[in-house]
Amino acid sequence: MITKDILPEYITIFSKSKFARDYYFRTASQTVNLASLNMTALGNLPVAIPPTAEQQEIVRMVEQSLRFIDQIDATCRKEINQVEMINQYIISREFSGALVPQDPNDEAASVLLERIRNQKTQGRK
Repeated sequence: MITKDILPEYITIFSKSKFARDYYFRTASQTVNLASLNMTALGNLPVAIPPTAEQQEIVRMVEQSLRFIDQIDATCRKEINQVEMINQYIISREFSGALVPQDPNDEAASVLLERIRNQKTQGRK
């Protein structure tokens, strides 16, 4: 039973804890590829209820940690995008021949491809 002495945010956090997950797995009914949990089992979840001030501190700390995790996630996603852009840039430079010094005596790729086509055609005759 939830009373004014139990913060809803605390119950939400507690219900996602390892203790609660283990309880859910122990009490769930198993059918083929499906687990179900009835309201009685949910309502019987044993909840450690610290004093209100401690609940508030737990909620504050969890929310602070989640904000920090969100910041790290956003930073990682930004860095991953930058790495992908750099990779695409390098690949485009590589295919354009801009990463290595070019020999002015090298023939153009179009000429080389034409020569290869001609050799294949002559080889079929």
